[in-house]
Amino acid sequence: MNFFVNLFGYGKVNTRSNTERCDYYVQYFLQIYENIIPHFDKYPLYNIKSLDLADFKKAVVLFKENGRNSTEDIKEIIKNMNSKRGH
Repeated sequence: MNFFVNLFGYGKVNTRSNTERCDYYVQYFLQIYENIIPHFDKYPLYNIKSLDLADFKKAVVLFKENGRNSTEDIKEIIKNMNSKRGH
């Protein structure tokens, strides 16, 4: 995950204490919308995470268009992401 911090020049990595997993965090919405989403549009993922990324992008676009008015729609999108996604 530190690769993403170096690639984009921002963000933080949090290592989960109870697992061998970590998370990459970006604090500012515009960095996600203007830099991270376009990066993965240009260099797409070709694995199961591509489905999560597609859902994440839907949520980001909804938030960009409707702000906090889209909260319930975004919750509906993300409730099936990651380990909750039916395989």
